[in-house]
Amino acid sequence: MTANTSIDVLRRRKRTEGRTAPLPEEGPSLGVAPSQERTVYRRQVRERVESALSCLSDLERSAFVLRHFEELSLAEVSESLDTTVSATKQALFRAVKKLRKSLAPVEGSAS
Repeated sequence: MTANTSIDVLRRRKRTEGRTAPLPEEGPSLGVAPSQERTVYRRQVRERVESALSCLSDLERSAFVLRHFEELSLAEVSESLDTTVSATKQALFRAVKKLRKSLAPVEGSAS
């Protein structure tokens, strides 16, 4: 099934992700490494997003990644996942709703 293929692509990308060039830092580049705090923060954000994505169903995760990271149209996503456009829209809606809830700032922790 095409959904399994897209999941395999995501897994391969995750393995090779660490081998790609780092993203440029914001502001003027002085050849200085990012601060340790910034590095830790980025890692925490990445882990939180990966954790949130792992809580989605295979269909929701695949639809979300294809639509928002690969920037495919709804028709292309539904074709690659072998679903209707309506089912794709519903999977995307559920994925976004779950991600918003999972990634929402924790209230009351900043005291």
